[in-house]
Amino acid sequence: RVPAHGPALALLRAADTGLATTSANLSGQQPAQTPLEAAWVRGVAAVIDAGRTPGGVPSTVLDLSGPEPRVLREGAVPAAELLAG
Repeated sequence: RVPAHGPALALLRAADTGLATTSANLSGQQPAQTPLEAAWVRGVAAVIDAGRTPGGVPSTVLDLSGPEPRVLREGAVPAAELLAG
């Protein structure tokens, strides 16, 4: 996904490549919405403070490591649409 978020787009431009990232949350928990919430998530080493996140629908996550795709989380794009190709 391409974020409609200025600071995230600036980070992508500076990296000059795509980034594979995840939300700052533990499995099954709501994602962090503020820099302070993100800093409290176990395993987070650094936080870029760009204020509160705009939020929104999380991404759909598929596990493609096995012979059949497995839906780990339904999100913005329905898994059926992703798997229909």
